[in-house]
Amino acid sequence: MPPQGKIATTDIFKGAYFLCCGCDLDRISFNQSFRKVQIAEFWIKGADIDVLDRDYRIGKARINPLQFREALNHLRDLLFKAKDERKRRESE
Repeated sequence: MPPQGKIATTDIFKGAYFLCCGCDLDRISFNQSFRKVQIAEFWIKGADIDVLDRDYRIGKARINPLQFREALNHLRDLLFKAKDERKRRESE
C-alpha cells in the first residue's frame, strides 16, 4: 500500500484529474506485464488525495475541462520524455 498522501495509477486520465485538483506528480515508473509490455505508473502526491480518488471512482469528480486538457497533455509529454530516457539508458 502506498504511503499516506501518495497514490500510484496507470490511468493517465485519473493522473490528470489529480493534477487539476492541486496534486503533484512525484515520479513515473515502469513495470512489465506478463507479455513484456512496459506499463507506466504515475505516482501522484497531495493533500486529501484519498478523497479525490474516491470522488473520481464514484463519479463525483468535477474539473475545468481546459485545465484537464492541459494537465493531460503535460502528463503525456512527461511520459514520452521518461520513455525516451529509459530507452536511452537501456541501450547504453
